[in-house]
Amino acid sequence: MSLKHIGNVNDYDIADALGEFARRIAGDGITVEFAAGVASLSGRVASAQARLALEDLIAAHEGVDSVVNNLVIVPERARTTPAG
Repeated sequence: MSLKHIGNVNDYDIADALGEFARRIAGDGITVEFAAGVASLSGRVASAQARLALEDLIAAHEGVDSVVNNLVIVPERARTTPAG
């Protein structure tokens, strides 16, 4: 999936499209906010590589001038291990 900036799209539409794109790549729990060319990422990913890769993919889309990466790294084991 790729995003293209087409015509007169507002920030809400871009945020929605970027969020859908991010969730398809990294799963549920990823949130993208977008305003004035800045995409802010939040949520949890399994590794530092996934965190950087998602940032790079979002940054590559037309209309995105910069990315604020607030993604938290939570290894898969920590996600599935019951607290106790």
